[in-house]
This record gives sequence, C-alpha cells and structure tokens, in this order.
Amino acid sequence: MYNRYGYGGYGNSRDGESFIMLVVLVLVLLFFLLTRAVNVVATAFGRQPRNKALWVTLFLWLVSLVGLLLAGLMASGSAGAARIFGITATTNGTTSGAANGLVVAAGICVGITTLLLLIVCRSVTVASQQLFSQPKEQLTTRVLHRPWWTPPNEIA
Repeated sequence: MYNRYGYGGYGNSRDGESFIMLVVLVLVLLFFLLTRAVNVVATAFGRQPRNKALWVTLFLWLVSLVGLLLAGLMASGSAGAARIFGITATTNGTTSGAANGLVVAAGICVGITTLLLLIVCRSVTVASQQLFSQPKEQLTTRVLHRPWWTPPNEIA
C-alpha cells in the first residue's frame, strides 16, 4: 500500500530524520539561551562588580548546583556519597524513592536559583543604565534659561 509519504504508514525513514532535526533544533535553541544567559551575567558583573545582590544570588546558585551534584551522587549509590553523607541510598542495587525525590527537588532548586540569578543580573544591568535619571544639560542652560522658582518637575 502506497501513500504520499512512501510505502506503509508506519516505520518510514523520514520519521527518524524528523526526530533528528527536532533534536538538532532543540540543541541549537538551548545553546542560544545558554549564551544569552552567560552574556546577561557577564554584563551585570562587568558593570557592577561590587553589587552584593549579584554575589549573593551567584553564591545561592553555586550552592544549589553543589546540592544537585551531591544528591545525584547519593542517588547513584557511589562510595563517595556514602562517605560524604554516611548513608547509602541503594538497597540491593536499586535506588530508593527518597533519593530520586531529593534529586528532583535539587533540580527544581537549581532551576529557581538560575531564574533568580538571571532576574537579578538583568535588574542590575537596567538599573546601571540610568534610564530614569534627568538628562544632562549645561550649567549655563540650567541657570540662565530656566526659571529658578519653579520645581524641575513642572518644567515642560
């Protein structure tokens, strides 16, 4: 039986090609988003390197990454995790549900702290651009051409 996609309705070779194209598209999108995130963080730290909010959120993000790594080690049942935590999460070669839940919770924590880091970095970048400040004008214009007795908010 022939159809417009080839012979048969299932198992076409084009199914594999479309899946590969979808994977490539997702990987390109993830690479773009990762480079934009690194750009936002680098720009914020470049403009305001002494901002405490940036350092606190970066520290929280790093702590959450370390927590995810340790939870993953514990769920895998490695000997290093047994030494770190003093417990093993495996019984007879299978991981327990609590260990898997801990990995999921740590992953959610990493996602939340990543969003928090990006929001804080973008906020610091926008705040350092001084978009809301008064435009700079010369001293002679301010003194000689503007009335002195009206507040600056009422000048049109």
